[in-house]
Amino acid sequence: MLFLLPRKAQTAPNKLMESLANSIPGASVVYLRSAARSPRLSLSMRLFDAVLLIHGLAKLLVAMRSAPVKRLHSSCFLPDVVAALLSILFRGVSYSTTVHSCISAEYALNYKWFGRIVYRVHLRALRRFDLVVCVSEQVARSLPDGLKKKVIYNAVDEKFFVVARWGVPRTTRRATRFLIVSALSPVKNVKLGITSFIEVAVDGDVLAVAGTGPCESELRSFAACRSDISFLGQVNDVPSLFSSYDCLIIPSLSEGFGLVFIEAMASGMPIVCLKLDIFVELQKIVGFDGVVFADSERQFARSLSQVRQLQLPLVPPDLSLFKYKKMIESYADVLYQC
Repeated sequence: MLFLLPRKAQTAPNKLMESLANSIPGASVVYLRSAARSPRLSLSMRLFDAVLLIHGLAKLLVAMRSAPVKRLHSSCFLPDVVAALLSILFRGVSYSTTVHSCISAEYALNYKWFGRIVYRVHLRALRRFDLVVCVSEQVARSLPDGLKKKVIYNAVDEKFFVVARWGVPRTTRRATRFLIVSALSPVKNVKLGITSFIEVAVDGDVLAVAGTGPCESELRSFAACRSDISFLGQVNDVPSLFSSYDCLIIPSLSEGFGLVFIEAMASGMPIVCLKLDIFVELQKIVGFDGVVFADSERQFARSLSQVRQLQLPLVPPDLSLFKYKKMIESYADVLYQC
């Protein structure tokens, strides 16, 4: 079995797909680009990125021709488009993919008018697949009928259960340590979290923003005059980071799953977020009592202040549906049947 991924693990979806590939005997992974995406947009870096892509495509063709591939599983836009083209050239192969987000909303928010074109191309590619795995019911509903869809929830890293501090309050101080863990892109709406924090912050409160992305320079400039707001960049050890903060802020405008939402619940951290369908879906499944929903962006600051009123410690949620073993077993069942 062959897994086709965009890059080596930088994002949560990539990490999950790599874990899945490592758990399947005989599976191999081909990356369309072997290096991380550079935040610089210079011409030289774009050319370097193009060279990496050509190299990745060449490796993929060699892998497809050198050994009989019975199943190919891809993830994300570019691998899906490449896999759809391969389905024309290499027949007799079972093609499947995992869709990690509500792509129509994500593309519209991140790419504006160009997002419509990207969405249509991606949707056309998805129609070539024998199976489309959706990471939530919300993602499945967002895709049109006619696709062979199967919902398999993402898994949460076991390390988040280790850092959980059930039975003891997060803090005995009046001040609150807020945290945002997110890609800094338009759809993540991080500026809302920062402005809401500024509105409700009291003496001693701090906000840390972990992540990188195209909006990073704008956000850093916006918060440059605030000594209580810090930017941590890319953080690899997120479980340990969670243990140092009191509340997670998720201001996203759209999410297909929201892995950080589940990770926060696993670690016992209260969450403030917009009332997205996916968060309501996950909260009902898990039964976590530490979520404060904001009905709109205007009410986000008020919801942020309400987190101080939560009764701590929180009750441990039931996350059995989001264990790695459960996810791997579900994928193994469907991938070998499509």
